[in-house]
Amino acid sequence: MLQKILERELASGFSSLPGTHIKGTLPVPGALLNQALKDALAKKGGPIKGVMVALLEGNKAIAVVAIDQFLLPKTLELPFTIEPLVAKDGKLIAVIELEPPGGLVGVLIPLLAGLMPGVTANGTTLSIDLGARVKEKSGHDVAPLIESLTLSTRRGFLDIAFSLRVPEEKA
Repeated sequence: MLQKILERELASGFSSLPGTHIKGTLPVPGALLNQALKDALAKKGGPIKGVMVALLEGNKAIAVVAIDQFLLPKTLELPFTIEPLVAKDGKLIAVIELEPPGGLVGVLIPLLAGLMPGVTANGTTLSIDLGARVKEKSGHDVAPLIESLTLSTRRGFLDIAFSLRVPEEKA
């Protein structure tokens, strides 16, 4: 029953809850993040066959990427940094800065990462449109309700701090 109420409110932009302001921190275990990555990759074809992320302290992480592509190793360890600020200009964009190895592999990795669903690559910087991913999954655009959203990591967890505000009804 609670899920139906939440889905209805989400669909209406929380219109029956004007003035609601929710602040919180959601600790996402690495295992849950890795399951989400596995599910996302299972639905798409392409040379990236799997990704497993180890979350470290200070917005650092390492991705172990399984690749099925000529001239590339079968697996790569790819360190990266997660930018903390996500909510910008009414959009929810997570930015990741890769630390690819040198040589041909280092050039190809950002290009291959750009082939992942919802990921845009600009050199070694990857942008992931989280708002679009949520809208694709739920059918609802929650980005306009998010006042702030930041990411931080600690060993084994991605902490999502957020502030959601539903505008007051106009009289």
